Amino acid sequence: MHWTWRWKSFLSSLVEVNEFNALLNLIRDVKITSSEDTWKWDEGGRNFSIQHIKSLCFKAQNKVPNFQFLWNNWVLKKVNILCWRIEQNRVPTGHPKAASLRTSTLPFPDLCAPLFDGNAATGNRKWSSTQTTSIVGSSSIHRVQQLLLMDTEDDAGTSQHNTPEQTTDPSFEPTREPSPDPTHEPSPEPNPNKRPRTSKSTSISADDLANDMKKALQYLIKGNEGNRHARHVNVDDDDDEVEAHAPNYTFMHEATEAPRVSFFDYIVIGGGTAGIPLATTLSANYSVLLLERGGSPYNDPNITSVFNFGRYFFDTSPDSPSQQFITEGVVNSRPRVLGGGTSINAGFYSRGEEKFNVEARLTDEDLIQDSYEWTEKVIVFEPVVQSWQSALRAGLVEAGVVPDNGFTYDHLVGTKVGGSIFDSNGTRHTAADLLQYANPDGLSLYLHATVHKILFKCRGRSKPRAIGVVFEDSLGKKHLAFLKGRKNDEIILAAGALGSPQLLMLSGIGPKDQLDELDIKVVLDQPYVGQNMADNPLNILFIPAPIAVEPSIVQVVGITPFGSYIEEAGGFNVIFANLSDYQGFTYEKGGFVFEKVNGPLSKGDLKIVNRNPADNPSVTFNYFTEPEDLQKCVDGIKTILKAVDSQAFSNYKYANMTDQDILDLNMKLPYNLIVHGNTSTSLEQHCKDTVRTIWHYHGGCHIDQVVDDEYKVLGVDSLRVIDGSTILNSPGTNPQASVLMLGRYMGVTILTQRLAAEKPYTDS
Repeated sequence: MHWTWRWKSFLSSLVEVNEFNALLNLIRDVKITSSEDTWKWDEGGRNFSIQHIKSLCFKAQNKVPNFQFLWNNWVLKKVNILCWRIEQNRVPTGHPKAASLRTSTLPFPDLCAPLFDGNAATGNRKWSSTQTTSIVGSSSIHRVQQLLLMDTEDDAGTSQHNTPEQTTDPSFEPTREPSPDPTHEPSPEPNPNKRPRTSKSTSISADDLANDMKKALQYLIKGNEGNRHARHVNVDDDDDEVEAHAPNYTFMHEATEAPRVSFFDYIVIGGGTAGIPLATTLSANYSVLLLERGGSPYNDPNITSVFNFGRYFFDTSPDSPSQQFITEGVVNSRPRVLGGGTSINAGFYSRGEEKFNVEARLTDEDLIQDSYEWTEKVIVFEPVVQSWQSALRAGLVEAGVVPDNGFTYDHLVGTKVGGSIFDSNGTRHTAADLLQYANPDGLSLYLHATVHKILFKCRGRSKPRAIGVVFEDSLGKKHLAFLKGRKNDEIILAAGALGSPQLLMLSGIGPKDQLDELDIKVVLDQPYVGQNMADNPLNILFIPAPIAVEPSIVQVVGITPFGSYIEEAGGFNVIFANLSDYQGFTYEKGGFVFEKVNGPLSKGDLKIVNRNPADNPSVTFNYFTEPEDLQKCVDGIKTILKAVDSQAFSNYKYANMTDQDILDLNMKLPYNLIVHGNTSTSLEQHCKDTVRTIWHYHGGCHIDQVVDDEYKVLGVDSLRVIDGSTILNSPGTNPQASVLMLGRYMGVTILTQRLAAEKPYTDS
């Protein structure tokens, strides 16, 4: 690859020369030279023409992976040609081609930018109006104007620039091609609501430019960034908070706007980790209603910014994205927001172990891989590991958590760096970002839509059949949504490990004695609903440091062979208490190291307490009732202490602080509501006294007990459950990767099977 950067002025100081050389060393695949500004079309000595562009696109289509190109009647419908943006003040304003540059405010943060879906142009032989994007324009430097190159000429020399706002065709609508392929991935729609930003300088530092160009080259090599991050990220130069603005999802509305009665091919209950990829996939070919009881995660910095992580966990207001409940003295939180757990969690992304695929009855290895990648190329990032996390990583290896597996999404015994749904700006990318894949003509998404019950047709049938749902909007008005009544229409529960068992019971499917107590009509006596509930116990050690620790959330994990997973957060308050009240320490000078028990073997149950779906059910997890779980915690705590005692971690630990000092300090911290002493008498007791949740709830609708291996509810028709409630053991170090994959996998599976079943018979 050869790029020529044409500077307006030559290097004039030693500082500039050094920065220039550093830039060259960082980006070895890019050749940068200095010369005066020019405007030049240089492709084989040919003049610019529509015909030439078309020819080049067809050539690129055969060479570049994932290149999408669609040409129809001389109009460019879709192409992800990569382009570069440049500073506006570097363009010679007197040049005849300068009129082709238009300033624009766009939501896509790529420096190597695709030309996204073209807006249909009027007439023949016209180049469609298309949009470009820039990672520089939304990076922390904010000094580069965002430019739009539109005005081109066809072979007759006629200007063809026509923006959507200027179009003269009253019937103009964005072109959308039909997609019989269930794995079709449409490009995201641009966000017209992005706020303009004024350029604050006419220069850009070489280090920032080098970093952005390096990222852009990596994206270019991957060749799959056409759908990446369809939303605007705004970072003020003088403000540490990151604000993400909502994408323009035309299918997303408040439930108050829903019709009183509606009909769909699929009704998906729960816009969370599984529900969004599931509904998005099904919308490619069928009408889908997606109902979410919470609101949007966008425009809320307490959700979108990593620096505000956890602020909602103790918010007890009725509209909080996190709905608190307490069990066994442990304060827990249930997501109540579009995106589910991905909107309020710590963001760590790591695929589940192979055992999960077997337990979940997922047999298509290629589809498993494709489903993971479908998510990863939109919302997952490789984190930048700084000194504290790096020291702990080395300490874990020194403590015997080996080998060092480097950066990987895979679940491997040893120490590794995993992915994150927080980007380099600290902005969260939730499952809601996957809605950019949706067919806007096929999906209807309603927020603040609380489902009260699933409706069944029982009379004259051997098995009850799900036919619709009743949901309530934020004003308390009820709405009815029904299936269209065709053979393969279905209602799919994806309300999570707490919501799905609860809603089954409220709809009449569950243990008969519980339903009778609340005068709920029994549709199916199903004693296993709500049984075998589990939450992986978490124990934390705060390690005070003699020096400041950079803020970071989970990036490194130690996967031990005995079933303990060790994670961390440095310079960050993850217990949401004032540490200075406890021996004068502050979280800015220290870090929290976590230990999570895999499995677990200890199980509990879930019971509904009333008929109000907005209230949490009563849940018991029975933390550490199984001795094996307790032993894993003990061994995990021992491993943490070895890691922090290592030479690699010595700069971040007081030399005179013993292991007992660390344990006693942590006995004083408010990890839960359990009454206990202030000193650690044994590691077993320490685990029990300081237990916390890691919010990895699962169970209540297990395979072979409540659903079959296709996630169809046993004993009824047209109803499935696809979410964490079906999981036997929490997959990997964090289940979100596996649950996202499960939603996509089952969406493709259902879609493929239905399309095959409904395909007209043809006699060959």
